[in-house]
Amino acid sequence: MLRLLPVCLLGALLCGCDAGIVAPAGPVGKAERLILFNSLAIMLTVVIPTIVATFVFAWWFRASNPKARYRPDWDFSGRLELITWSAFGSHITMSASLPTARAPLRGYSPNSLAGVVETSSTKRFSPSRPSFTP
Repeated sequence: MLRLLPVCLLGALLCGCDAGIVAPAGPVGKAERLILFNSLAIMLTVVIPTIVATFVFAWWFRASNPKARYRPDWDFSGRLELITWSAFGSHITMSASLPTARAPLRGYSPNSLAGVVETSSTKRFSPSRPSFTP
């Protein structure tokens, strides 16, 4: 009976979930969905290699591996810093800017009447009554 308790609690927590975020109803919802999926993809480019590296390090530095050297006095490597901050940093920057570079102004159509004032809005006031704006 106690074994089923976590499953029941998880089911109770998930019963109120709705697919509203991934099923947008309008243009704003579709834009938010796109932002959500782009953010997820950018985060996964960082999270997945980190998880893989964790498992690789744990496997390589296991107690039964005679090739792995234990160096407790090692604390800095300029080559490793260069690889980490240039290769991986530029990868993260490029993957973050990729959605914008592909379609910088998706859905944007310039208004041909931008800057043109419509004169019909001033015709509603009669010349005999002055109009005041609060």
